Amino acid sequence: MNKGFIGAIESFEVDDNWTLWQERLNQFFTINDVVNTKKAGVLITLLGKKGYELSRNLCMPANLKDKTYEELTELMKTHLEPALSEITERYNFKKCVQKESENVKSFCAKLKSLATHCNFGAELSYNLQDQFVCGIRCESTKRRLLGENDLDLEKAVRIATAMEMASKDVAGMNMSSSSSVASVNYMKKDKQEHGNSKKSVKSSSGNSSATKKCFCCGKENHKASNCRYREYSCNVCKKKGHLAYVCKNKTSNMRGNSKNMNAERSSKNAQHFVEEVGNGGHCSGDDLYCIRNEKSSDEKITIKIKVNDRLTQFEVDTGSPITVIPKKYFDKYLRHLHLSKFNRHFRSYTGDDMTPLGTIIVKIE
Repeated sequence: MNKGFIGAIESFEVDDNWTLWQERLNQFFTINDVVNTKKAGVLITLLGKKGYELSRNLCMPANLKDKTYEELTELMKTHLEPALSEITERYNFKKCVQKESENVKSFCAKLKSLATHCNFGAELSYNLQDQFVCGIRCESTKRRLLGENDLDLEKAVRIATAMEMASKDVAGMNMSSSSSVASVNYMKKDKQEHGNSKKSVKSSSGNSSATKKCFCCGKENHKASNCRYREYSCNVCKKKGHLAYVCKNKTSNMRGNSKNMNAERSSKNAQHFVEEVGNGGHCSGDDLYCIRNEKSSDEKITIKIKVNDRLTQFEVDTGSPITVIPKKYFDKYLRHLHLSKFNRHFRSYTGDDMTPLGTIIVKIE
């Protein structure tokens, strides 16, 4: 375009939205005081190669240059944007609901876009308000909106946005104050007092080499003869007397075999074990979580819990300090929630390292 023009507008391509492009072109004409006699020429100049060819064919047998701006724009609009079925457009509008990946304002903008060709007329604001309330995904927000008097679209969007932001703020505050605590499931640490425990503490004068680790579990606050895990069977070498964490026969392919080990442990139901480890990958002091079931059972213990108004079945494992969900479940149902960082690492009974992707705050019933 001429350098004397204010602003710029790109050439039209047949794949572009004609209505939006024409609106921008009209604004361009207004700000630059383009007279009516020159509008058709500017339009033809701004049509791309395929757009020019299309407009020329639509004008046949008349000559393109003999058409006015209004005639050219009407020809292009009729061809590129044929009249839509009002019933179909209203059907699409009425079935629109908020997706899990959408925030409140994005959902409202989508509703307004779908209402463009519905021809609601004076009833537009009422239809937008009703569909916004019916289509909002959060049940608590929907109940709040249904209980409001003199509700309009602006007020509904304001309330829903405030509740959405409050939910994110609460999640952020809870995560920041509990970065070292499991956020959903709580279990007391199983600690055992020993008579002469002070003797096992390392001294700063160079006597740390005299402290020996228990070969059953790797801890330093007790002897192997007093270790509660000396009767456990290792899931790596299958020998009794130590955990997989300290097994000398542990190889690099243990992670690949963990699924088979987990299946065998599940069928025997002998014990469940998850321990928290530090950043260095070693067991941190007494942060050891465990439970032993004396009775064998082939049935898993499950419980159904409502998570954010969705009934979900969980397997109960009292040996775990956290409650976990698969990433696929999060992506499908909870992706709209704020995922906070989680600076804790865990190791399973089989020795597999587990690092959660993060934590979320959910409403459970």
